[in-house]
Amino acid sequence: METTHTSHQLVAFLKLLQDKRMTPERFTMVLSSGILADTFDPDAYLGDRAAVRLALKLVAVMPGIFNFEVNYDQAFDAMVAAGYFNDLRSTAADVAKEFLPIRGKGIVKYEGRLVYFNRVIKLDAALKAIRSVDTTSPFRAAKIEHMLAFAAAFPNIQREHRILGLGSVAEFGAPDRRYRAVPELGADETHGRFLYREGIDGGFEEHYLFLTVRESSKAM
Repeated sequence: METTHTSHQLVAFLKLLQDKRMTPERFTMVLSSGILADTFDPDAYLGDRAAVRLALKLVAVMPGIFNFEVNYDQAFDAMVAAGYFNDLRSTAADVAKEFLPIRGKGIVKYEGRLVYFNRVIKLDAALKAIRSVDTTSPFRAAKIEHMLAFAAAFPNIQREHRILGLGSVAEFGAPDRRYRAVPELGADETHGRFLYREGIDGGFEEHYLFLTVRESSKAM
């Protein structure tokens, strides 16, 4: 069996260590753990990266890229109305208003990905993990305008999953009992498709998905 590695492969491996900011101490830990040896095993199945990432307590990416656009020149009420939420539209609008302002101009095309952790996670840890998924062309947590546009473009996805946008955070509640929350897309038998809010101070449960976005360089 051929075991000679090309200079290009070795350079790529060294670059990966650099990109991941691998210290000598961390590299020693990785080697001693046996996980790298398992990866190099010729019988190792490498077809389910998401499962490996979850086992390592890292963010996992659901298959597929979702292409949609945000029209920043569109009136706010029209953004909400385009989602055709089945709960009282005024409720969706009232929730969305708490996450204003929306800043931007013109029509901007986005690529969206849904990620998950399969564990309870705090806001700061989730944001850090989202940024780590693709360091070359990073995704970021979706804001309220992305959530509204995503709901309008892909209305059925929120029937299957609860989706959070961590890029917009607002405070709710009475003056003496305030709490922070992010926008949530979901659905249930009583309300149908809805836009609501999910508190963040206790962390997020493992069943949530998170919408992440980056500007698209491709025509839709």
